[in-house]
This record gives sequence, structure tokens and C-alpha cells, in this order.
Amino acid sequence: MTNNIIKHRIFGPVALAIAAIGFASAAQAEECNDIHEIEITHVFTPGDAYAKPGDCFHFTNVHNIEHSAVGMDREFNTGILMPNGTAWLRFDEPIVIPYVCGVHPLMTGVLVVEEEE
Repeated sequence: MTNNIIKHRIFGPVALAIAAIGFASAAQAEECNDIHEIEITHVFTPGDAYAKPGDCFHFTNVHNIEHSAVGMDREFNTGILMPNGTAWLRFDEPIVIPYVCGVHPLMTGVLVVEEEE
């Protein structure tokens, strides 16, 4: 399986989203201060995920059907993740983003990026 990486800025300099198809490379992990895993089945686990600026969220579809993760205000979109597909998101500034599965909109979660107190 190939590891196609797509990098793009979303809403200016606030965040960098990294979407990956296939398996994570060491280079991707090095771009993250810390990695927060989110598994996708019929729900997002964990549903609410917390991180610090510079950390990454790593979505993995462990279900046997396609899924995605899309910010409610379109802050990010992982694209369709087939079974075993993955996507990486990195946010460099504090933000709270409710999101849904674009394929199954009753599946919801929240990404919270906050500074240390």
C-alpha cells in the first residue's frame, strides 16, 4: 500500500492538516509534538479528544465500511477513509472543533486544542 500524503493549510496560519492514506511514516510522527489516536468504528473513540498546539490527531478507520471526519464548519475534512485508512490533523493554535462523519452524520466528536495552564 502506498503512503500518499496531502498537506494543506486550513483557515490561514491557524492549523496545518495532514491527510494520509495507508500507514503512518516516521516523518509524519516527527511533525507532531504528541499523537492522539482516534479510532473509527460505528463511533469515534474517544468522542472528545484533547491536545495541545503542535500535537496531532491520528484517525484510523478500524471498521469494515468507509467513514470520514469533517469539521462542522468545514475546518477540516479527512476525505473518505476506507477500512484501515488513516488521516493526520495538526493544529498549531487553540481551537474547539465539533465534527461528524461525512458518511454517517449521526457519528459525532469534538477536537479540543488548548494551551497548557
